[in-house]
Amino acid sequence: MKITKFLLLILCAALATACNDDDDEYTDTYFDIQYFTWEGSINAEWVVDANGDKFKFEIENGYMVFGNTTYTNAWVDTGETADFSLDGEVMGAVQAVEDVNHDQIVALVAPNGTFLDIVGDEDELFIKNTDIPAVLVVATTTNSMRANSKVPDSNIVHSLSSTQKNFAANSATSLPPPMPASNAFIQRSGEQRMGILTKKSQ
Repeated sequence: MKITKFLLLILCAALATACNDDDDEYTDTYFDIQYFTWEGSINAEWVVDANGDKFKFEIENGYMVFGNTTYTNAWVDTGETADFSLDGEVMGAVQAVEDVNHDQIVALVAPNGTFLDIVGDEDELFIKNTDIPAVLVVATTTNSMRANSKVPDSNIVHSLSSTQKNFAANSATSLPPPMPASNAFIQRSGEQRMGILTKKSQ
């Protein structure tokens, strides 16, 4: 009887150790997610919408991350452009714009040259068009991803799309959107989860 109890204790200890090893593997995987950084932007990986909401895109698959949620039906092109797609439909692109301090950041811009807006909360998130014109900063780089020696090897700098000719040119009198200053962004923390972005009907 004592041998049976002893073997049972050893089995329980082995199972507890195996479970802890799995947790460590999950934790390591979670923290290994890398995000695009954007050449010329003072916000590194952050992209903003018409109202200054911030989000980023995973390097591996281009998926959009807002708060603690990864939206698997919304992504940025991981190849040679910075096109932004929702369910396979190109909605716009990540473009260089000026923030309220006249610093260069990147934002989601529709093909007509206006900002796209992300509205709602993480559980029910929508994208919609706006009438707010974007003040584009002309891209001077190529349209391919490339490593940048100024950032760690684990990061990739995604150059801006060079296909800006497809986007409406705005006059010099266009005003920037009511975005907060770039240094006002706050990182959220918590458990990562999956979600779906929806196009908001007008």
